[in-house]
Amino acid sequence: MYVDGKPVDEFHFFGLTQRDLSGQLILGTSPLEHSPWLGELRGLAIYPSELSPSQVLAHFQKWMHNREVELTQEEKPAALYDFREGSGRIVHNLGSEAPDLLIPKHYAVPHKLLLELPWNEFHADRAYARDIFFNIAAFVPLGMAGYAFFFCNQPRPRAVWTAVLLGFATSAIIEVLQGFLPNRFSGTTDLLTNTSGTGIGVYLCAQMALSDLLPRLRKKRLNQGENI
Repeated sequence: MYVDGKPVDEFHFFGLTQRDLSGQLILGTSPLEHSPWLGELRGLAIYPSELSPSQVLAHFQKWMHNREVELTQEEKPAALYDFREGSGRIVHNLGSEAPDLLIPKHYAVPHKLLLELPWNEFHADRAYARDIFFNIAAFVPLGMAGYAFFFCNQPRPRAVWTAVLLGFATSAIIEVLQGFLPNRFSGTTDLLTNTSGTGIGVYLCAQMALSDLLPRLRKKRLNQGENI
C-alpha cells in the first residue's frame, strides 16, 4: 500500500491471480449491499505485473500533474481510467486491453443479497444492538392488536399462533420488498426479531388487564352471531 507515492504497509498474504481478474469489474465499496463511501475516485490503473516503489512514485507524480496518459505509452497498462470525461455514461479506457466502464443510468446494487443469513449480518457494535431493539419493539403493537382481534373470533391457542404468523408474514413481505430497493437491506435477522416482537406483544396482551375485557367482547360477539 502506497500513500502519496510512498510505501506505508505490506500485506504478504494478499495476492491476485488471473482468475481473480476475470469476469465483471465493479468500482464501488460493495456489489452485494448498499455501502456508501464518502470520497473521490480520481483514477484507476491495472498493470499486468507488480510495480517497483520507484515506478509507483513516478506514476504518482504524473497523476498529480495530469500526465497519466504518458503511462499508456511507457508502462502499457491493461487498463487506465482517468475519469476526465466530464459527461456521459462511458468511462473510457486509455489502455489497450480492457473495455470501457459503464455508469448505470439509475443507482442499483449489482448483486444485492436477498434474506442474508443472521450470522453474516452480525456486528458487535451498538448500532447493531440498537437495530435489534427497535426491530423487536416495532412489532410489539402488531402482536397485541393481532391477538386482541383474533381472540374475539378464535380459540385462544389458535389466536396466539395466528397473531404470531401475521407478524412473521408481515416481516417476510417487508424483507423481500427491501431486496429490490438499492438503499435498503434484506436479511433474516429482521425476520427473527420482528417475529419475536410480535410474540412479545401477544404475551403482553394476554397477561395485561386488557385480557379480562377480551373474553367479554368475544362472548358478546358470539351472542350477536347466534341472534343473527
